[in-house]
Amino acid sequence: GHNSSEVWSGFRVARRAKPFGLALSKNSTSIIVNCAHDGYQRLPGCPVHWRSWTFTDGGLLIEDKVEGVFRTAIAYFHFHPEVEVVRSSEFGWTLGLKGCNRKIRMMDHEEFFFIASTPMS
Repeated sequence: GHNSSEVWSGFRVARRAKPFGLALSKNSTSIIVNCAHDGYQRLPGCPVHWRSWTFTDGGLLIEDKVEGVFRTAIAYFHFHPEVEVVRSSEFGWTLGLKGCNRKIRMMDHEEFFFIASTPMS
């Protein structure tokens, strides 16, 4: 796969993704932040990654959209090693911390797959 910014060894960055299209909106129940970046436009089909954050009293909804011509788009979620990720439904997971009574639910669509991996030591 490709990263949105080309990173050389360590912390050197060659081509850095630049954000654009920032839009903020607010209604009586939510605050919505939308933005995109150009980090994949160097690839065939010039894909553009859009992300939307919707904040409500009851939670946070994060939606990703990729526009352009591409075969596959993969997102990686990185969690702290103490976060437990448990499949809770056909299209969702529950995230929690040991000893904490608060849980976070992740929902997805049919095209979304979650692959659990063991943290590197």
